[in-house]
Amino acid sequence: AAQHETPNAARSDWQGSGTILVVEDEEGVREVAERMLQDIGFETISARDGREALGIMDREGGRVTAVLLDLSMPRMGGQEAFRRLRQTRPDLPIIMMSGYTEQVVAPQIAGAKSGPTAFLQKPFLAEDLVAILRPLAEVTRT
Repeated sequence: AAQHETPNAARSDWQGSGTILVVEDEEGVREVAERMLQDIGFETISARDGREALGIMDREGGRVTAVLLDLSMPRMGGQEAFRRLRQTRPDLPIIMMSGYTEQVVAPQIAGAKSGPTAFLQKPFLAEDLVAILRPLAEVTRT
C-alpha cells in the first residue's frame, strides 16, 4: 500500500525570522525545541532556567524576538521569569510550555498578560510550534 505523507512544519512553506530564547531545564527537550525552531528559520539562544534567561536578556535582549519558556524549572521557574520579562519587555511574545494543561497554567500567569502570550503543551510536534508562532509573528508585525 502506498504511504500518504501529511505535510509537517519542517516541510511547511511558512518560515519565521528572528531570535527565540528557549528556556528549558531538560537538555533533550531544549535541543529538540531549538532544532524545530531552526528548521523553520529562527535563530535560537538557550537557557537552562529563568535566572539564566534573565541574564541573557540583560546582555542580548535587543535581538530576542520571542521566548519559549518552560513553567517548571529549578533556581527560577517560568512563572517568576514570565513576570520579570513582562516588566522589562511587555510586548515580547512569550510562549509558555508545560506538561500541565493550559487550564492549570493559565491562573499562574494571569494578571501579567499585557503582551502576546501563548501556551504549548508538552510533548509537542513541530506542527504545534508553527501553529503558535505564525499568529504571534503576525501580531508583532502589525
